[in-house]
Amino acid sequence: MDLHIDMPAQTGNLTIAPLLLLPLVENCFKHGNSRLIDQAWMNLKVELSGNQMQLKLMNGKPAECDRADKASGIGLENVRKRLELLYPGRHHLTIDDEGEVFILNLKLMLDESNNAMSPTTYYTA
Repeated sequence: MDLHIDMPAQTGNLTIAPLLLLPLVENCFKHGNSRLIDQAWMNLKVELSGNQMQLKLMNGKPAECDRADKASGIGLENVRKRLELLYPGRHHLTIDDEGEVFILNLKLMLDESNNAMSPTTYYTA
């Protein structure tokens, strides 16, 4: 598998909700790379500008993707709901399914850690 990850070296005190991004990466494997064993690839790029995080996730997939997979998946829908609950008005998610490439872009205004415990615990980005 060809894997390319580009992440910022320093994140300061920025935090993100735990496990928010995990289903996005899981989908790359489940719906794409698991079906492209010999030619599997994935690119993950995360950039920070102030408190704004921009994530771009791309992966290869077969051109003839099963419609049943698209209809039965709940991962992306759950991520959309979590974004609405945790980051209302502070996120923008776009998904493009372009033949043999799946592209996901997420812009998210992150919070800064104040080291105070709250009902929702956040991890440092």
